[in-house]
Amino acid sequence: MAEKDYYDVLGVSRSASQEDIRNAYRKLARELHPDVNKASDAQEKFAQVQSAYDVLGEPEKRAQYDRFGKAGPGGFGGGADGGHYSWSNVGGRSSGGASDFDLDDLGSMCDAFFG
Repeated sequence: MAEKDYYDVLGVSRSASQEDIRNAYRKLARELHPDVNKASDAQEKFAQVQSAYDVLGEPEKRAQYDRFGKAGPGGFGGGADGGHYSWSNVGGRSSGGASDFDLDDLGSMCDAFFG
C-alpha cells in the first residue's frame, strides 16, 4: 500500500494549526482504535494516523517533513515500523539482532581501534 501524505491521513490542510492537528488526531484515534473499531483495516489505519501525528504533532519534525517529505533527512516513512531504527540487524546479522552480540565482538572492535 502506498504511503499517504501525513496531512491527508489526518484530514487537515498544510496550513492547519498545531491545535487543529491535535484535534484531528484525537478524533481519528478514537474512531479507529482497535479496541473500539473492529473493521479489518482499523489497525492499519490507526497506525497510519499515529505515524502522521508523531511527525506533525511536533513542530520541529513537522517543519522537516514540510521541507523534505518522508524521504528527507530523518526518513519519516519507510518500513513497517514507521521508519524507526531497529537493532535486529546489528553487524550484518539477519536475525536475532543485538542478543547475538557477545563480548568477543566488542573485544575485536576495541583491538581494531586501539591495537
